[in-house]
Amino acid sequence: MDVEGYGTRRANPDQLAVRDGLYGCLREAFARSGISWDACYHEDRGDGAVFLIPPEIPKEFLAVRFLREFCAALRLSNEKRGGTEKIRVRLVLHAGEVHRDAYGMAGTAINVAFRLLEAEPLKQALASSRGALAVVVSAWFFDDVIRHLPASDPSSYRQVRVSVKETETLAWVGRPDDPYPRLPGAGLPWPHRVAGPGRDPARGKGPGLPEIADQLAVAIGAQWEQEATVRRLNDPYPLPVSWGPAEPPLADDWETLVRLATTGAGWPPAPPGTWAAGPDGLAGAGADLADVLARVPTGRLVVLGEPGAGKTMLMVRLVLDLLARRGPGAPVPVLTSLASWDPRAQDLRRWLGLRLATDHPALAAKRLPGRRERTSIEALLDAGLVLPILDGLDEMPDDIRGPALTRISDALRAGQQIVVTCRTEQYRALMRTRGPRPALRAAAIQLHPLDAGTISRYLLDDAGDREAGARWEPVLAVLGTGAPAALALAKPLMISLARVIYNPRPGEHAGALRDPAELRDPALADQAAVEALLFDAFIPAAYRFGLPGPERQRWSARQAEEWLTFLAVHLEDRVNAPDLAWWQLSGSVSRLTGGLVVGCASFLMFGLAGWIAGGRSYGIGYGLAYGLAFGLAGGLSFGFGSTRPLSRVEFRFRGSALRFLTLFALGVALGVVLASATGQTGDVVGGVVVGCALGAYGWLNTPALAETIPRPSGTLAQDRLGTLGFGLAVALGLGSLGGLDVAGLTTSYSPAPGQIAASVVICAVTGTSFGGIGWGRVAAVTYGTAGGIVGLLATAWQAPAGGPGPGLAFGITFGLSAGLTVATPKAWGRFVMCRVFLALRSRQPWHLMSFLDDAHRRGVLRQAGAVYQFRHIELQQRLARRPDPRPSWIALVNQGVVARHGRAARQALVTTRPLPG
Repeated sequence: MDVEGYGTRRANPDQLAVRDGLYGCLREAFARSGISWDACYHEDRGDGAVFLIPPEIPKEFLAVRFLREFCAALRLSNEKRGGTEKIRVRLVLHAGEVHRDAYGMAGTAINVAFRLLEAEPLKQALASSRGALAVVVSAWFFDDVIRHLPASDPSSYRQVRVSVKETETLAWVGRPDDPYPRLPGAGLPWPHRVAGPGRDPARGKGPGLPEIADQLAVAIGAQWEQEATVRRLNDPYPLPVSWGPAEPPLADDWETLVRLATTGAGWPPAPPGTWAAGPDGLAGAGADLADVLARVPTGRLVVLGEPGAGKTMLMVRLVLDLLARRGPGAPVPVLTSLASWDPRAQDLRRWLGLRLATDHPALAAKRLPGRRERTSIEALLDAGLVLPILDGLDEMPDDIRGPALTRISDALRAGQQIVVTCRTEQYRALMRTRGPRPALRAAAIQLHPLDAGTISRYLLDDAGDREAGARWEPVLAVLGTGAPAALALAKPLMISLARVIYNPRPGEHAGALRDPAELRDPALADQAAVEALLFDAFIPAAYRFGLPGPERQRWSARQAEEWLTFLAVHLEDRVNAPDLAWWQLSGSVSRLTGGLVVGCASFLMFGLAGWIAGGRSYGIGYGLAYGLAFGLAGGLSFGFGSTRPLSRVEFRFRGSALRFLTLFALGVALGVVLASATGQTGDVVGGVVVGCALGAYGWLNTPALAETIPRPSGTLAQDRLGTLGFGLAVALGLGSLGGLDVAGLTTSYSPAPGQIAASVVICAVTGTSFGGIGWGRVAAVTYGTAGGIVGLLATAWQAPAGGPGPGLAFGITFGLSAGLTVATPKAWGRFVMCRVFLALRSRQPWHLMSFLDDAHRRGVLRQAGAVYQFRHIELQQRLARRPDPRPSWIALVNQGVVARHGRAARQALVTTRPLPG
C-alpha cells in the first residue's frame, strides 16, 4: 500500500502524523477483520507498507472484512485530522509465491504487486474518488476470490490495463468507500457474458462485438488516463469548469428534441424521469457532464466556449467518466479531433473508421463472419457501439463546417449519442448562414469563464506553500475586474500556462522563477497582450526542469523552441491540421529532393553489385546497366510513387498463417517456373527463399491485439519492425538467388532465345511484385523494367562464373540493396530519411521521437491516439507566426531587396516566412 501525496506538500511533522494514523488504522482493521497482526510479516516503506498474509488466513477476510474495516478506520481518522494530515491510500491485493531471506523478500508476485501499485488507473481511481481508499487486485485474485464473493461487490470493480515498466497485464480497480456504479455482469469473466454476433462461447470461436468493444474501452481508458496524468488534470484537482444552457439560436428547440425522441421512428424509449425538464436543467460543473448528456432527450450535445475555455480537457474528463459508468458491451466513447476530416471526401463513418484503424489496427484486420464479412471497426460502427466525441468543429475551414455538421447528422442512427465541441462565435456564424441551417437535433451548453474565487483558490493551492502563494497577491487583487490579467486568467488554458510559468515544481524555489506580478505590467495593454506573454513564456518554463528517465535535460529551452516552431509551421503550412503524425513528417522534404537522394544511392549500390557480377570482362557495363536501371527506378518511384500504410507486427501465426502460406507458395512457384524455363535447377532454392520473403510480408503485417494502448512510439516501433523484417527477408531471398548465379553454382547453359525471353519475363515479374509491394503502381513499372534488364544480363550477356567469393560479395551487395529498396518507401523508411535530412539542417534533433515524447511529458504536446498535437491550437498558431530566427536563402534575398529598394520593400516583405524544409 502507498499513501497518496505523502511527500509532495507535507512537512516532516505532517509525515510522522500520517504514518502514525496509517498504522493505527491498519492495526484496528486487522483486529476487526480477524487477522492477527503478529502472524503477518510486514516491511515499512516510509510512505506505505508491505504485508505478507499467511496462507491459512482465508482470502475472504482480505477481500471483504479488511477492506470494509480499513475504510471505516480511515474515515474516522480523517474526521479528526487537518488537511495535510488526512490519509488517502492506494492498496494492492495479489497472491503468489514469495521468498524471504536475510535482506527481506523477493519473488515475481512481489514485483507484480509493486507494478500494480504504480499503475496510472489506480492513481486515477483514487484521485477521482470522494473516499480515502482505492484498491487494485490482480486478474487472478479477482477471478478466483472476489468474483465468488457477493459481499465484495464484484460488479463495482472496473477492468483496467496496467502498463508499468516491463509489466503489461489486466487488473481490476475498485473504490470500496466510493464505489463505481454497479453494472450487471461487470465482474463476470467473458465466457459468462452475453455473446455477440459471431461468437460462440461454447465452441470458443473467438470474440464477438461485446468483447471487442470492451477491449477497445480498456485501450481508450488507459490512453486518456495517461493523458490526464501528463496534463496534471488532478493536480491539485480538476479546475471546476461550469456551464449553462446556450442561448436559443444556438440550440434546437427543446420541445422539438422531446418530440423526436418520443415519436421518432426507431428511437428507443427512455427510462422515466431521465430527461431534463428544459434547457435550464443542463447547467452543471466539473464531473456533471456525463449526467447532462443523459438528460438530453436525443442524446446529442454541442459544447460551446471561447478559445481556451477548457473544452478539450472537459471532453477528456467526459470520456473517463463515461468509461467508469460503462457496462459490458455498451458503446465506447471515442474522442477525436475534427480538424483532419474533409466531409466533402469522406462521410463520418468512413473517417471515424480510418481514425480507429490508425490507433487500433487489430480492429481493421479482424474480420467477423456473417452474410457480409466486415472488419471489427465496421461492425462496431454499424452496431452503434462507438459514441463519437468530436472535438474542434471550429478548427475546420469555414466553408466545410456546415457540410460537416450535416454529414454528422446524416450518419447518426436513432438514439445514438454524440458530443461536438466548437468555439461560440464560429458556431453562431454557422447558425446564421442563409438557407436551411444544419439540423443536428442537439441541445447546446455554453462554458462559463472562471470566477475570481475559483481562480484564486486554484492558483494558491497549486503554489503549495505560503511564500509561493504570496507572489500572486498583486494579480489576485485585480481578479473579477476588467483588468487585462483578470480577463486572461478567466480561461482555464491561461491558468494552466500560468501555473507552469510561475508556480514551483518539487525541488524548485519560488524566488528563482518569474514573478507573476509581471502580468500587471502597464505595457500589457489588453487581454491579448497578457495571453501572448503567457504563450511566449510557457515553453522556456516547461523546459526549465528535468524529467525522470534517461532523457533528463537533453535539450535546452532555446533548442526546443526552435524545433517546435518548425513543427508548428509544418502543421500550419503543409498539413493544415493539428495532428502531428510521425509518418507525415516526410512531407517536409520535397519529393524532388528525396527522389534525387534515393536515385543516387540506388545507382551507387546497385552499380557496385553489377560491377561485382560482371567481373573483369563485363564489370563496367554491368555496373552501368544495374546502376542506371535501379537508380532511375528508385528516383522515379520515390518522386511519383504512393506512400505505404503503416505496418503492425506481432510474431504469431494466429490470423496470418493462411496469408503466409499463400505468399510462400507463390514464391516457390516462381522459383520452379524460373528453373524449368531457364534450366537452372538452383533457382528452385532461390524460389523457396523468395517465397519466404513474400510470406514474411504477409506475416509481419499482422496487427497486434485490439486493447493495445495506442502511442506514437508504439506505431513507429511496429512499422520499424515490419519494415526491417520484410527488408531482411527480401535481402536474403534475392541476395541468395543472385549469389548462386554469380558464383556459378547453378547449371550453366548456352541460352536459347526462348530461355532468354523466359528469364526476362520472370525477372520482370519479380521486380514488378516487389516494386508494387514497396512503392505502388509507378514502382511496379520501373522496377519491373529494372528486373527485366537483370534477367537479360544474366542470360543473353552472361558473364563467366565468378566463384564463391564474388558470388558471396554480389549476394550481400545486391541483397542489401534490394532490402533497402523495399524498406525505403515504408513509413519508417521515409521517416528515417526525413529525420536525417532535418537533423543535418538543424531543423530537428537526431532523436526526434524522444524529443516529441519529452515534449509530451512536459505538457507542450498532447497525445491523441497515435499522433501528437500541440497543447492548444492557439499555441501552435502562435509558434507558427514567429519569424524564423536563422537566416535562409529567402531571408538573404529579402535583405538584398530591402537594401536596394528601401522602406516599401521592407513593408512588402514583413510577412514573408520560409516554408518548412
